[in-house]
Amino acid sequence: MTHNEFFQIVKLLNGLDDDFALGINCYKSFNSLDTIILNLLFTKALKYDKRHRFVKELKLVYTPIELTGKNVNQIIKQNGDNVIYKKILLKIMLP
Repeated sequence: MTHNEFFQIVKLLNGLDDDFALGINCYKSFNSLDTIILNLLFTKALKYDKRHRFVKELKLVYTPIELTGKNVNQIIKQNGDNVIYKKILLKIMLP
């Protein structure tokens, strides 16, 4: 998944109900080996109601500590230290 694809899906997930459903379908269509990282990054990128809907839709469970930037960065490092994911995390944390 590229940087632009990630933020296009985030934009859909932050949209109206139809946009959200389309964003979920787009996300699910990616066959990535980095599902753990992407789940964390999408959850971190979304706020309030949209985050809750995303987590519920994918049946995820996170504690607030798991969603800290430091923890997400550590997960990225442990799973291949991918530069794209680090750039995505940086943009989420410093918009």
